[in-house]
Amino acid sequence: MIESIRIGHRRYTVQQWSDAEMVTTDSYGQCDKQRGIIYICTHLDPMVVADTFLHEILHAIWHEYNLQDSDQEERIVHTLATGLIQVMHDNPELLTWFRKQTKGD
Repeated sequence: MIESIRIGHRRYTVQQWSDAEMVTTDSYGQCDKQRGIIYICTHLDPMVVADTFLHEILHAIWHEYNLQDSDQEERIVHTLATGLIQVMHDNPELLTWFRKQTKGD
């Protein structure tokens, strides 16, 4: 698993999400925006892990780029696209990791 990624101006650490936390929160991951930590349940199917990781990255982009619930679709799509490009540019190992997770059998 990747240890940390840069999102916007911050570095988020990536930590394993335990079974107990998964059951308690009814989720496969979480983005702690205040502490800069992305938690991922890493022992699941690789496609689920990749999907969850991307989901939590999008939460971090939402926070770091200051999106609001009232924003319109075009602003949201534009900001998420810009945020994803930045994340991929600053973390080239992330694309390699996603390819490995999603390659299938």
